[in-house]
Amino acid sequence: RANVERTRVALVYCDVDGFKRVNDELGHSRGDALLARVADHLRTAVTGDDVFVGRLGGDEFVAIVARAPEDSHLVALARSLRDGFEDRSSGGRPTRLTVGVATWVPGDVVDPEALVRHADTAMLEAKRSRSGFRVFDRALRRRVEAERLQRSALETAVALEQFTAHFQPVVDTQTLEVLQVEALARWNHHGHLVLPADWLALAEESGLIVPIGLTVLREARRALERFQMPVAVNIAARQLTEPDALEQFETAWGDAYWEHLTLEITESALVQTVQAVPVLSELRARGARVAVDDFGTGYSSISRLGRLPVDVLKIDRSFVRELGTERGRGAVRAIIALAENHSLDVVAEGVETAAQLTALVDLGVRQVQGNFLGRATPSLPVRGPRPTTSSIPIVAPPVRSLHSVPTARAGQ
Repeated sequence: RANVERTRVALVYCDVDGFKRVNDELGHSRGDALLARVADHLRTAVTGDDVFVGRLGGDEFVAIVARAPEDSHLVALARSLRDGFEDRSSGGRPTRLTVGVATWVPGDVVDPEALVRHADTAMLEAKRSRSGFRVFDRALRRRVEAERLQRSALETAVALEQFTAHFQPVVDTQTLEVLQVEALARWNHHGHLVLPADWLALAEESGLIVPIGLTVLREARRALERFQMPVAVNIAARQLTEPDALEQFETAWGDAYWEHLTLEITESALVQTVQAVPVLSELRARGARVAVDDFGTGYSSISRLGRLPVDVLKIDRSFVRELGTERGRGAVRAIIALAENHSLDVVAEGVETAAQLTALVDLGVRQVQGNFLGRATPSLPVRGPRPTTSSIPIVAPPVRSLHSVPTARAGQ
């Protein structure tokens, strides 16, 4: 009808903030009563002959506004829906609505699901920015389109095996010997290396982090053979929640030399992902070590640390940057004491200056990594003498055929 009349249609998407907390803490009957109050609020606030109000499911409601007004009026409607509802019946913080608005205009493809997605995207953006309401405007549309293109490029990169690993050294602070290398994922996009900061969040959200992580693990296994040196690999929580996670790890790494592998997982992922602990425990039983990455920035309970399958604490770079202050040094001292109490090793990451290295040595940190000690490179990054391999059994490399090399002629 709007196409015939050349009018717009708006979809107003409302989400109840904190609804899960009400259900979990106060019971489903209180949650149901809250939903009924939201429905009454929407019926009262969104009126007119060309308006339809409904509940999509869970705590999500929509209002469809035919013959929709200009964006400024839709913003005012979203604000009134947000400001006009404040439910205090659950105790504690009041329950509010977060609102997203998307509009169909004549000439657009008739795609109701896309309109719902756009309104949902606007609502999620309002949650992220804590603004309470947001309209799916041109700027948000451009961002969504850019993310769609990036996701398509990321899927292509995985299919074409464009991901590889670069290796950063972990060194002894006393001797500068390279003790280990950490395999870091890099996306080789038409000869240009794309760092994880530009694609990691999308890879985790889309699930593409699973094949990317397995690629890096395979590269790490090959690095063990090339460098004859232990390797560390970052793993995402998503990898540990796969139904066949153990089989995937075994296929990528192999069935031997687990004792030369360190699996690094962020503190928040380790604590918040229930499935992570049994999988890590099983891999640890095979001989692998487990490191808590970015330690001190997550939400772990110190009392739980002794019960988690952990061997190493990695001091986050944010604490290393603050070593020039007493607050920063105090945080590092606390982490070292905690590690000693639980018989854990400590590695400080993000060392960028000689002053930071000196401060860490003074504090008793024995293992560090960072650009000051060596940047991540495709080959073995060496700073100082390599450690002897007397305690590390030589890893048998795969059999390779030898090619003859022409002998140089006299005089050359």
